[in-house]
Amino acid sequence: MHVSAGRELGEVEVQRTQLAKEDKTQSVASLGKARLSWIGAVNSVLYVVERETGFTDADRHRLLEPLETALAKAEAKKKAKGKGTAEIEIEAEPE
Repeated sequence: MHVSAGRELGEVEVQRTQLAKEDKTQSVASLGKARLSWIGAVNSVLYVVERETGFTDADRHRLLEPLETALAKAEAKKKAKGKGTAEIEIEAEPE
């Protein structure tokens, strides 16, 4: 009786491990898709801000400063963890 219960527990553990791996794979894929969507959205905003003729330099700074601050914090956090430079590159197209 104890042997069969042990086998069942072993089988359940194998299933749990497999499901955890599948969940992790799906989470990584979802994060990658979300990251690409975010980068696309930010690039679109930067494109519009850079081309808006009604904005002054002060307006652009006021709009983009929170993003620049967040990027600087991410860079510092990554460096503090020993990962080198941040891989986030957001570029506005030249005028």
